[in-house]
Amino acid sequence: FFCLAIFSPEFFAFLLGEEWRASGIMVRLLSFQMFINFLMTPIINLFKVYNKQEYTFFSQLLIIVCSAISIYFSSLKGSEYVAVFLISLVNGLINLFLGLKILKISGSSVKKCMTIIANKLVISIPIASAITIIKIFVKPITIYTIMICVFLIALHFITLYRYSTFKIIK
Repeated sequence: FFCLAIFSPEFFAFLLGEEWRASGIMVRLLSFQMFINFLMTPIINLFKVYNKQEYTFFSQLLIIVCSAISIYFSSLKGSEYVAVFLISLVNGLINLFLGLKILKISGSSVKKCMTIIANKLVISIPIASAITIIKIFVKPITIYTIMICVFLIALHFITLYRYSTFKIIK
């Protein structure tokens, strides 16, 4: 998701043509929400198991209200990018809160879960830094740049797999 946030406008323009760059910017703005949803969607489904669907219901109402407010404020600014960013931020934070709430309801240690996620993010810093440096200093983006980034991402996943801690958190 970090790569989407960094490179999506260039990828879209490179692969689909310059007129798709605006779509890449939208993907960049939505990447926070996509990342949080990727982490929390399986956990949020536990509300059904624990028969606590009211949390999901109220969170969806909150998302609708906050999305409407975001669209209203962005209409005052005159920018669809502001609306997409605010909606992504609000939806991501609400889903993060929901995921942490169900972990607490299930009796899992929220601190241990957050420690595991933080460890994975720390492991990601060197790769993210390298990709950011490539983004800043390599112009224009070519197929070779994309290949280097794909190699770095593959190396990152190998590192994550090698040092993974697949344990049940209690």
